[in-house]
Amino acid sequence: MTEEEEKTPSEDTTTTETEPGDDDDGEDSQDEEYLESLEWIQQEKHVFILSEHGKEDRLVTLFGLMQALVSFVADCDDVIRCIISGNHKFVFLVKSPLILVAVSHTVASVPQLIMQLTYVHNQIVSVLTGSALTRMFEKRRNYDFRHLLGGTERLLDNLLNLLDCHPSFLLGAVQSLPLATSVRDTITQTIIQYCSKIKVPSSMVIHPLALGSHSV
Repeated sequence: MTEEEEKTPSEDTTTTETEPGDDDDGEDSQDEEYLESLEWIQQEKHVFILSEHGKEDRLVTLFGLMQALVSFVADCDDVIRCIISGNHKFVFLVKSPLILVAVSHTVASVPQLIMQLTYVHNQIVSVLTGSALTRMFEKRRNYDFRHLLGGTERLLDNLLNLLDCHPSFLLGAVQSLPLATSVRDTITQTIIQYCSKIKVPSSMVIHPLALGSHSV
């Protein structure tokens, strides 16, 4: 079981609404059971991604509380940053139209958790640009943007796992891997050979070969 659990709340994309009744009570009961399950409790950190105007169909009370906290502080012309209760930290990163929340009882500090949420947000924006997100939610506030992420949940999960164990994220650095001199010389000569045949602007920068989170 991984230490993190990334949750992207589901948002209703239909125009109909479920009337209060036995079904709603059943969903509330299921949510309460899930929040009290060992699968949930044993996680040391949870990361939530929701929109400012989302309408969730799971964990409605929990996400509603998060949105209410953000809105309450915003009404006071401020931005919520964190809430600390015992050994739990509730860290918020508001990047309109998205709200990212990390709930953690690890040794990670508040600035570290904010940094992790920033990496998660950047990963989302790398798939969906910030302007595209803004346009989508301007047209439809309860839009379920998960459909446009194209199954990148696994990327987010892997990113969250790396954030806790790889120092490169904390240091803002890239770990280099050694490369045999002969191979490096061959690559250099190949680049020179082909670049000499085309007009390459003097300002062009040739990026190093990336392998996972490493640089060759």
